Amino acid sequence: MDNYLYSDALLIIKKRQSDAINKADKKLLKALNNEEFKTAYYEKNYLNFLIAKQKNLNSGNIKNLIKKRDEAEKTISKIAAEYEMDYDFSPNYTCKKCNDSGFIKNEICSCVKEIVNKTLTDLTGIQIDKNINFNNFDETLSPIHKKFKINFLNYCNSFNKNSKSFIISGQSGTGKTYLINCIYNELVKKGFLVSYNTAFSFNNMCSKYHTTFTSDRYFYLNNLLNSDLLIIDDIGTEPLLTNITLEYIYIVLNERAIRNMPTIITTNYTLKQLQSKYTERTIARIVDKERGYFVELKGENLRNKK
Repeated sequence: MDNYLYSDALLIIKKRQSDAINKADKKLLKALNNEEFKTAYYEKNYLNFLIAKQKNLNSGNIKNLIKKRDEAEKTISKIAAEYEMDYDFSPNYTCKKCNDSGFIKNEICSCVKEIVNKTLTDLTGIQIDKNINFNNFDETLSPIHKKFKINFLNYCNSFNKNSKSFIISGQSGTGKTYLINCIYNELVKKGFLVSYNTAFSFNNMCSKYHTTFTSDRYFYLNNLLNSDLLIIDDIGTEPLLTNITLEYIYIVLNERAIRNMPTIITTNYTLKQLQSKYTERTIARIVDKERGYFVELKGENLRNKK
């Protein structure tokens, strides 16, 4: 994934951290204007310092220090209540996992990936309803819908950057898009980078790459090549752009296949129709014994039931 996407996300996270610290510091400075509070506050901190220096944790001296520290804490609480002060001066970080540092043990925190995912969805203009999830996926529609829910929920729970790829085929209105929206939300929630595209937006991204000649042209292709999961919804509905559509679908799918990175595609086409339009070589980048599967979500058009 583009380094600058991560860099921009980390700048946002660091700004959150700085704002939280500054807000906490201002709150403390305001409280310290009260002399009673100031005396008790510094006394408590000094007693904590003395307690930390004690080597014998069972000595009478440390017990006495702890008693005095607790008395100072009660005084602070009493003064704070009297003057209606908020005396929790620890920064209120947005992300409690990394305290808005962006990292947990040298690993990028999921809060950074959330920002990058939002950047990717803003890029395509596709906003996924966060309320769409497997809990709301109606498995009572048919036995095959129940099977798909169980299998793809398990897929998400065990997902990694080398998970299998899928082409999900089915007639319009059988729930393919709803299913991949569930997958998208589940994986984003788990902290994975997911590039979600319609066939049209995928086509548009490749077209921008193909017709841009500045250094930032790679931005358009990199999010397709390097996301943990690439989703393309409704392949077959996009216009065929000369030297772009067929060529870039192969380039992207082939590059991800070489690197064992998963892709999920939905389509109204049968496998033979896909192979005819995009060539067997292209479709084999997803559907073969090693890389992934072609599955059919059968059923009547659910939209007609509404």
